[in-house]
Amino acid sequence: MGNSYFQTGGFAEAKIISPASVPIPSLNPEKLPALGVNCRLSGMSQLLEQITTGWKVAMKSGDTARRDTLSGLRAAIRSAEINARVEGGLDDAAAQAVVDKEAKKRREAIEEFLKANRSDLADKEKVELEIIAEFLPAQLSQAELEELVQSTIAEAGATTARDMGRVMGLLVPKIAGRADGKQASALVKGLLT
Repeated sequence: MGNSYFQTGGFAEAKIISPASVPIPSLNPEKLPALGVNCRLSGMSQLLEQITTGWKVAMKSGDTARRDTLSGLRAAIRSAEINARVEGGLDDAAAQAVVDKEAKKRREAIEEFLKANRSDLADKEKVELEIIAEFLPAQLSQAELEELVQSTIAEAGATTARDMGRVMGLLVPKIAGRADGKQASALVKGLLT
């Protein structure tokens, strides 16, 4: 009438093994890529580790604005990991794309709040953008962006506004995270008309 496993005292017969007695095979992480294995032993991208470290420091120091911003940034990266169904976490490029997206959200929010005469909310978004900007790659100056746009137009052989899509297709990967896409698009449009 019941499960005989429990009636015979199967749990009492279980053998307990200490972790020290189990042999662990040596694992050389340098050989893993050659075997086709792409993993990080820490399970976090370097960027996420930097953000987490900054978050911990902000928590200990009581800097609530920094803590809250970095907490939101960590949540956005974790959410992207879940949505992408990535085993072991996002790589640095994917994590950087999430940080870029969060910075873009702040820029757009600042613009909208200023249009609505809500300088208090715009100031809050500016503070968050300054914190997020610490984790962005160095931004291109206006002169560097113009030079890059001109060289990309030459590379694409573009002469009219009809070629803008082709130019932007070549330009976007070059400026990813280092310049605002709207600004680059306006420069391309201005040079092609």
